[in-house]
Amino acid sequence: MGEDDRTLTRLPEGAARLASALARIGLIVLAIGYSGYLALLVTCDLLRVSPIGFVPRFDSGSVTAGNVQPGSTVARAGLETGDRITRANGHVIEGRTDWEWVRVHLDPSQPLEIEFTHGGQLSTTSLLLTSGLGQWQTGAPRPGLLAFRLAQIVTLGFALVVAFRRPLQSSALLGALLLASTATVSLVLPMRLVSFWHSLPSPLAALLWVPFATTVAVGPLLFVFFAVFPRRRASAATVSAALVPAALMVGWHLYGWSRIARAPGPPTGVPDWNAWIFAVNVVYGAVAVGLLLMHRRAAATPTERRRIHVLTLGVIVGVVAGAAVVGAYWRNPGADIFATLTVTVLVLIFLAVPASFAYAILRHR
Repeated sequence: MGEDDRTLTRLPEGAARLASALARIGLIVLAIGYSGYLALLVTCDLLRVSPIGFVPRFDSGSVTAGNVQPGSTVARAGLETGDRITRANGHVIEGRTDWEWVRVHLDPSQPLEIEFTHGGQLSTTSLLLTSGLGQWQTGAPRPGLLAFRLAQIVTLGFALVVAFRRPLQSSALLGALLLASTATVSLVLPMRLVSFWHSLPSPLAALLWVPFATTVAVGPLLFVFFAVFPRRRASAATVSAALVPAALMVGWHLYGWSRIARAPGPPTGVPDWNAWIFAVNVVYGAVAVGLLLMHRRAAATPTERRRIHVLTLGVIVGVVAGAAVVGAYWRNPGADIFATLTVTVLVLIFLAVPASFAYAILRHR
């Protein structure tokens, strides 16, 4: 029996039932939030927009068109490789976050108005983009994206099983939150995300901010989890102090998204924070691995050692697969990283991570 379960047995029967009921209600609300956010991401994938026809290149204070595809919509409109994009749908374009604004606000029912400089001359074009299931069926196949979303659905399933099997065990709930956050991570936010998000009922739209916030904190969550599982390694005060950088990171992420989600106008004014978020997560992840090794050396029984061995294997697989996918994105930002067989294999291998965590948590007493 876990520590939280023993605490529950010391409560009066009525109080114990109330605590259990409230915990399950909270879990149901969070389950709706994480499931709804993942469903939103999958919807954006299925009802995707046709390719614009070029890969954006991000330089200091500008966005240029790279690898313009012959015969594409933008090529027919006169855009050539190297042309600078200055405005899209009334929004000034000066960097990666401004282009992100364009992608997530796309509404295929309206033309995409692009202003660009070509040969020193300012030009404007209006692009009609198609979208929907037909585009998914007839567009270029992206097996990596299918495998990625499948892995996330399975991971979220593991998270829900852990949470509802151990609703009053704090370490299990931390593990479930870690898995749920991993299940809703996106290296690149999909097109139309804001358009679909704003069309949701207000209560559900507000609830989606929770998974959106925790998806950038997988490293910190991994650190907290190994600080308390399978045995507590740090006091609550120490863990709270160590999480201050993570809290600042999440706050900055939410601020940046609030700027991207606003109406068109001047540049977002938000620098690209992806490298910083990645670095912070790597640091927390490294500390988490150190804590896991400490647990491994201190394991007292064969059962505990076996559980930690499974966790170690899962973490190693997750770090290797995740780093490879992120590296592929950074080598060619703006390109479709999910079009390769390598990424497909990596994301399927990643399923070892949620399986190892679910096994370790549910077998723990």
